[in-house]
Amino acid sequence: MGEEERLRLNDNEGLKERKSISWILFDIDGPVISALTKAGELLLLSIVFVLCCLPVVTIGPACTALYGTVVKNIRRSRGYPLKEFFSIMKKRFRQSFIAGLIMILMGIGLYYLYGLAAKTALNSFWQKSFVIFLTIVIAVFFYLFPVLSRFKVNIRNAFSLAFLMCGEHLLTTLAHIVAAALLVYLFIFIVPIICLPFVPGIWTLLSSFLMERILRKYMPPPSEEDRGKWYYEK
Repeated sequence: MGEEERLRLNDNEGLKERKSISWILFDIDGPVISALTKAGELLLLSIVFVLCCLPVVTIGPACTALYGTVVKNIRRSRGYPLKEFFSIMKKRFRQSFIAGLIMILMGIGLYYLYGLAAKTALNSFWQKSFVIFLTIVIAVFFYLFPVLSRFKVNIRNAFSLAFLMCGEHLLTTLAHIVAAALLVYLFIFIVPIICLPFVPGIWTLLSSFLMERILRKYMPPPSEEDRGKWYYEK
């Protein structure tokens, strides 16, 4: 091989390497731009979620829409974030609204009863019972809205399925409870409140890696038409 040919090969290899680095850093389909786009979409979904939760009673539909959109759009790259968010919210609004309202009332009621028990110096059995019931309500909350985003079920079946899941998958339930407690601690003592808009999307994304494995166990086997659907992808 002549000197001229070796130089040409080296130039070609250098050009390929520069193109490869350029593709990684600047190409719209490259990993860096794709990751930044997903991060921006996740932040956008988090902000929209927080705004939709401001009336409080709409927390249920907002949670359902956020979970469904994060899995479908952020993880599976299907559709557009805002379009999917409001589409899911509209489709599941009635069930999610009622379920969210029930969860809010249950949480407030249990917390009030626990505070009443502590103030009236009831025995420790009642105080511990209230803590246990409150823990169950929180555990069901983690599963309820992913269930509503994935399955067409009535309110009763949604609560039953969520309760079944949190009992059958205890490690996942405990992981969610510990992570939520740690998150509350961080925001109270360490992380500035200005970071709050970033949390819902990141929490939902991380939670979905555990939750999707569980949801698939309760889904029927895919038919020929359903094999290409996003919710059957792993």
